[in-house]
Amino acid sequence: MDYSKEFANKSTISACLTLRDQLLNSEEIFDLINQVKEANSDEKKNIGAKLNIIKKEIQDASDGRIQIIQTSNQKITISNLILPLFFQIPIS
Repeated sequence: MDYSKEFANKSTISACLTLRDQLLNSEEIFDLINQVKEANSDEKKNIGAKLNIIKKEIQDASDGRIQIIQTSNQKITISNLILPLFFQIPIS
């Protein structure tokens, strides 16, 4: 699953973290955890690997969107600092 699509419409870091927590606590994750508990050693490795991949994909998608939000916020902050200075320059 492409989790980045889940995060694409989030505009705040808080919204990303909330969605990340919801996904990490989803029924799919809990089902896999229960499967690991009930599986034999070979199955545990396979199911555990699948679980770790899903968790990593969720975390990476969340981190990627948060990075975009932070970069956007930095650009806005820089613009807010530079633009007022630009308008204070006397034109002669």
